[in-house]
Amino acid sequence: MAANKIDRINREIEKTREKITEYQNKLKGLEAQKTEAVQGLRAEYIRAKSFKEQIAAIAPAVEGVNNMALLRRALDGGELTLLEYLQESAFFIQAIREYIRLNHDYALSLASLNRYSTAK
Repeated sequence: MAANKIDRINREIEKTREKITEYQNKLKGLEAQKTEAVQGLRAEYIRAKSFKEQIAAIAPAVEGVNNMALLRRALDGGELTLLEYLQESAFFIQAIREYIRLNHDYALSLASLNRYSTAK
């Protein structure tokens, strides 16, 4: 009778050890997922910050000033040749396209970060 009781206790001990091992493995997996999520969040934050800095650098060249109108007046006034006008126009159009692309990428980055801030 005592042997049966000891065998039963030993089986319970073994089951408990198996559960402990199972939970330890599950914990390791969850910790790895958490680490990966935190690293992804940091990387996305750095990307968003970089986009914001680039936007701030380009903004003065494309916001608030109608560079195309100024170039047109310079062309009409004879201060620019047609080739210079076209080159300068291409430069400002490229700057505007880059500004729009950066704003788009910044918005996507903020949206990605926002998924972590919404309460569930």
